[in-house]
Amino acid sequence: MLTGLGAGMTLRALLVGLVASASLGLAIPHTDLLVRGNWFGLTSLPVGGLLALLAFGLLVGVPLKALRRPWRPAELALIATMTLAAAGISSFGLTALLVPYLVGPTYFMTDENHFLGFLPHWSLVRDESAAIWFYEGLPDNVGLPWAAWQTPLLAWGIHIAAVYAVFFGLVALLARHWIEREHLEFPLAELPAALVSGPDKTGASGSRGFLREPITWWFCGAAVLVHAFNGLSWYYPSLPHININRISLDPILTEHPWDDLRPMWIQMPLSLVGLCYFLPTRVSASAWSFYLLFKLQELAGATLGAQMPYVQAYPVRGFVGHQMWGGIICAGVGLLWSARANLRNALAATFGARRGEKGDDMLGPRGAVLAVIVGFTVLLLWGRAAGVAVGWTALLFGLYFITHIVATRLACQAGMPIVQHPFRPVNMLLAAFGSAGLPKQQIPMLVLWDHLWMVDNRSPLMPALMLSQQIAGSGGLRKRGLGLALPLAAVCAAVVSIWAYVRLVYVNGGLVLEPWFTTYYCHNLYDTWTEQLVTQGELRNTAALFTTAAGALTYTGLGALYRAFPSWAPHPVGFLMGASYPMLVLWFPCLLAWAVKSVVLWVGGVRLYRRLRSGFLGLVFGEFLCAAFWAMIGAVTRTDPYSMFAF
Repeated sequence: MLTGLGAGMTLRALLVGLVASASLGLAIPHTDLLVRGNWFGLTSLPVGGLLALLAFGLLVGVPLKALRRPWRPAELALIATMTLAAAGISSFGLTALLVPYLVGPTYFMTDENHFLGFLPHWSLVRDESAAIWFYEGLPDNVGLPWAAWQTPLLAWGIHIAAVYAVFFGLVALLARHWIEREHLEFPLAELPAALVSGPDKTGASGSRGFLREPITWWFCGAAVLVHAFNGLSWYYPSLPHININRISLDPILTEHPWDDLRPMWIQMPLSLVGLCYFLPTRVSASAWSFYLLFKLQELAGATLGAQMPYVQAYPVRGFVGHQMWGGIICAGVGLLWSARANLRNALAATFGARRGEKGDDMLGPRGAVLAVIVGFTVLLLWGRAAGVAVGWTALLFGLYFITHIVATRLACQAGMPIVQHPFRPVNMLLAAFGSAGLPKQQIPMLVLWDHLWMVDNRSPLMPALMLSQQIAGSGGLRKRGLGLALPLAAVCAAVVSIWAYVRLVYVNGGLVLEPWFTTYYCHNLYDTWTEQLVTQGELRNTAALFTTAAGALTYTGLGALYRAFPSWAPHPVGFLMGASYPMLVLWFPCLLAWAVKSVVLWVGGVRLYRRLRSGFLGLVFGEFLCAAFWAMIGAVTRTDPYSMFAF
């Protein structure tokens, strides 16, 4: 045991966790770029993290058990938390976005690109040969041009470390309040917690009972059967299939005003249905009902002939995104206010004479406060070195961290595996000041920060850190140990995945790999929009400010109503997800799980709900295993595999 860090922090568990993190860093760039189909680092509960836990935790446990030195639950919890963080970082959480942003602008540079000169030379790969080879492949007998990457990777490494320091600090400050005082459900932690924990006092079973219950394998078998049919149908189209991936309603929404509701889909990923089963029915009902209410707003606007432009980068109407943003800002401020006692104690422990509350915290009160302060200060200094005024950097990242607290809350309370805020801090600055109100030479870096952290970061680190606090508790792992293990896992995954990603693209050529990563973000989104802002500009949007204020008032009213009449008032959490792109995928699984759970509680009460718990965990487990199986089939046959996660 590593001295002072408590049960579970053994050297063997830490080393296995690091090996698993490095393995994810190697494997996930291949599945994202070459195998495609099922993205194993996609969500806040990444498939890759669970598979790595099984491979390195449970399978290594077989010889350990033969040696009469089996894994303890706390050790499995440590491995689970490390793989959860590493899987997201290796994909959408960092590497899959960072690497193309560092080289894409140089490759796609044209005579009309007026913004590259505003970005510091050290912030991008400026060597034209290195950029061309990245997209078109290395010539024969030419080595990887690592020299061109050293400076930008080192510079952005400092920036990333600062953002992650703030993440760690915020989670350490909020975790105890959310877990011990508010008793959040953490539905995304149900499966990893079940895999690492033993039977508890309520009779709910962990890994020693969960995988031995017949109902687990009945539900798991159902998922396997569905995906066996669909996978075979993918390779042999004459065979029947069961369409649970995407049923588009667009073909029937062709007449005005119904056509303005497009896109609208019905998707039934079995793992999402299983996860939504663990949501309180008030929360799942809120998620799907507010989605449909926002769609009704769109229908009303279309009927009245209103202009309803989309927000930048998302298929979301502007007025919907503005309302959501207003609610999100209010929710973020409210979450900080509700945790004010914890925050006050932490500040007192850092700057006052008295010591903070004793407890099992990842960093301790003083460490958490210092992580936030130091991280944010480094961000300000980094931005200043990049030519961005301290005020704009502070405003952009201040808003980002407030809204990201809300995104983390939605993952932990509402079980949302993907959270996207369609209206973002940079959009708010443009709506309030217009591009003319921002220094032109600072816009490219502000937008680059926005696109790296805020546009489509589907598996960010902060929700994984918060989920890890719950998983640690389930396995009896002291959270103090996470303050060492999780930074090591993050560094390991980042370094290995960036190396693997860069090497893989140079060897194959980015133009023939998955374009969603290699070209869409850096060229279709970043280059195009940044050039437009620099050359054409964007006017102030006063209407957006009014609809944002309306959203803030609506959310505040919903919260007051829910607190006053909790027995019947709608839960306000669904307003924060609104009609965002993730809800386009998630609204029907939420509806289906809400209906199933409501019937279960009506027929058999809490007792039947608990009996079916392992079954729905098996549904999630089965679909994750199928994703791994069909990805391996795709890798072996060198074909695009059957995909079950069409989001």
